[in-house]
Amino acid sequence: TWSPAGPVYAAGRIRNMVVDKNDPSGKTLYVGATSSGIFKSTDAGSNWAPINDQGFVRNISYMAQAVDGTIWASTGEGFLRYGQKAKAQKGTGLYKLNITTNELVKVQDSAIVGDVINRIACSPIDNKYMAVASNKGIMVSTDGGASFSAANLSGYTTTVNVTFGMDVKFDANGILYCTIGNERGHIALAGLPNFVNVASKVFKS
Repeated sequence: TWSPAGPVYAAGRIRNMVVDKNDPSGKTLYVGATSSGIFKSTDAGSNWAPINDQGFVRNISYMAQAVDGTIWASTGEGFLRYGQKAKAQKGTGLYKLNITTNELVKVQDSAIVGDVINRIACSPIDNKYMAVASNKGIMVSTDGGASFSAANLSGYTTTVNVTFGMDVKFDANGILYCTIGNERGHIALAGLPNFVNVASKVFKS
């Protein structure tokens, strides 16, 4: 039986949620909204409040939690109809949540990880390994987010804003799976590039 777990007084779409593994009661929740930042509940959703309503980072596209409890947040909303993309706020990078000060600390700029981040994945066995799926493709870190490099997808060439990273997931053994593609699929439109060769593909590390 389903029951309400809100309300969340947030503007914009809520595209993601983290159930905080640091709280053994399971009652601490975080959600990220695409235009009003991160909201937190400490009573399993009965009440919500913004973590920092004076903060400048508002367009949260995804959240994830590492095995050590670190909460990551990305910016730049994807999965929109092509004609709606111009209305979305561009992402400014990848952030780490400081749960003491309720501040989002930038770890990587959008110039490195992309300004549309669709997903974040953290390895379940080693917090140094993480990945993001963005408009720059699949970006992987082996040092806890200190640096990122593009995944070598078996010689498949990725192009910024053409070949998007769509999803990233680690399995229980730390193997990374990812998907790439384009939100417009195979359709070639007048005056725009032909995306016939950008078929969705799945890769594993």
